[in-house]
Amino acid sequence: MRPVVLEAAEGVRGLLHLPGAGVPGSGVGVVLVGPVGWDDQGSYRPRKVWAQALADAGHAALRIDLPGTGDSGGGPRDPDRLGAWTAAVTEAARWLREEAGAARVALVGMAAGGAVGLHAVAEGAAIEDVVLWGVPARGRSLVRELKAFGRLEASQTGEDPAAWPEGELRGGGFLVAAETVAALGALALPEAGASPSRALLLGRDGAGPDEGLRAGLEAGGAAVETDPGHGWGATVAPPQQAVPPEAVIARVGAFLAAAAPGGGFREPASGALRLDGVRERTLSFEVDGVAMVGVLAEPVDGPGAEGVVVLLNAGAIRRIGPNRLWVEAARRCAAAGVPALRLDVEGIGDAGGDASPYASDEALYIPRLTRQVVESLDVLAAEGLSPRFLLTGLCSGAYWSLHAALEDERVRTAVLLNPRVVFWDSEAAPRYELHRALRVFSRDGLRRLRTASHPVRRLGSLLRWLVTSTMRMPGRRLGRRASRPTDTLYDELQRLQQRGQRVIFAFAGGDEPLRDELDRENAWGQLEALGVARHPLPMIDHTLKGLEAQAAALDLLDRAVRETFGVPVGAPEGDKLDG
Repeated sequence: MRPVVLEAAEGVRGLLHLPGAGVPGSGVGVVLVGPVGWDDQGSYRPRKVWAQALADAGHAALRIDLPGTGDSGGGPRDPDRLGAWTAAVTEAARWLREEAGAARVALVGMAAGGAVGLHAVAEGAAIEDVVLWGVPARGRSLVRELKAFGRLEASQTGEDPAAWPEGELRGGGFLVAAETVAALGALALPEAGASPSRALLLGRDGAGPDEGLRAGLEAGGAAVETDPGHGWGATVAPPQQAVPPEAVIARVGAFLAAAAPGGGFREPASGALRLDGVRERTLSFEVDGVAMVGVLAEPVDGPGAEGVVVLLNAGAIRRIGPNRLWVEAARRCAAAGVPALRLDVEGIGDAGGDASPYASDEALYIPRLTRQVVESLDVLAAEGLSPRFLLTGLCSGAYWSLHAALEDERVRTAVLLNPRVVFWDSEAAPRYELHRALRVFSRDGLRRLRTASHPVRRLGSLLRWLVTSTMRMPGRRLGRRASRPTDTLYDELQRLQQRGQRVIFAFAGGDEPLRDELDRENAWGQLEALGVARHPLPMIDHTLKGLEAQAAALDLLDRAVRETFGVPVGAPEGDKLDG
């Protein structure tokens, strides 16, 4: 896996998978483009596995992030996203042919990624074969699906879609600007222009391929094959549950092999992504035999401060952070003179390790992952960067931030966004389950129930879940209070205070068991006496899907960086983070 930077639009970051030693080259280069928004987030790790399977079969597979998404340059509100996305696919195809030595180029695209790829072919992209999974003939079908998902998400976070700018869509924490919505909605595929030689159309879990798309491609001269495409839902599931689509991977492999001309590939040099005043490069290193992968954003003119920010995975979400929040935060820091690393730990994003999902929350709270974070600080210091760090993460990333600070005095500040637990033990899981069960009938839980599309069905589902989850709890837990998180927390925070290290808690509304437990214990007065700051985040979603919550989290990080390293980041300094 080699990092690639393409000079298209604002800069396109990709990862190239080449056949290993002893694997005969097929001569086929594959551009792999995922869906947009939340489906991109969930399917990222499965697409990595898919790309590696293509390489194992002898192909050169290039995964790209479209401009304004993932690790690529730009943002979702930049103008002409469709044009930039089309240019990115076109450049990726050219690059595979001219730089990597592919004799034939294929596109594998999911949903909007496939629609953009087919649009690029019509615009003249040098692509012979296309694999389109879940791609409709009409772009308005994609828009309709995004709208439905956005309304569902808004009902859960407390947002009001009527207050959004006209034509804009939001869903799963991701924004699609009005101009992009209009451009996608106007697509009618296939378009007049260049046509692929061959096409494989994949349906989606019981819904067959679009017959209009099939007829149009055949009319344009393409040889079309179809397949049910089972496995879509499991592939775009939340990152902790998403699994690679093995049947689809095998079917696509057979399709590509049927026209493979044979031939090896060249190994192109890696590049750095250059933005306004910022340079980003990929760092790869090993911890306990597992490959860690991170993207380091640095000021072009060198660091202007004695400090480095490290942004950690939120659950199993890759290094771009919840809703791409870490990308924006890292670039803001680097533009102000503070290098920032967004890191993938084992089994998440592009890091090595078991590709299976983190099926249980407990797997995210093991000492091995904290050790990987601490050893990444050694790598940054070896790169010549300042050995003073600010760590932040959401949920399990917050847990790693705190425990890395406890292990390593170089961590000057730990910003904990919506941590579920501070110390994981045998009681953490049943305590968390009981809290979730009780929250079903809280004010927020009942409000969500009222706004559900089928409230009676939803209530029945919640009651069944409540009974099941309660039966799973050890009986002795129901008769007495579980041990308090404050039992150990006070001692550890006192140790951090004595070493001059700082901890900042930030909680959104809604289902936050640690916040609620600390409230019940009246713990905040004593915690603040130990130098701990507490800050509320707006809205009620744990993963900060609302744009208002994202803006508040960025502002909090800006202020934490300013106070830790003395560098003005983001907006002018407001109140200090003194709790």
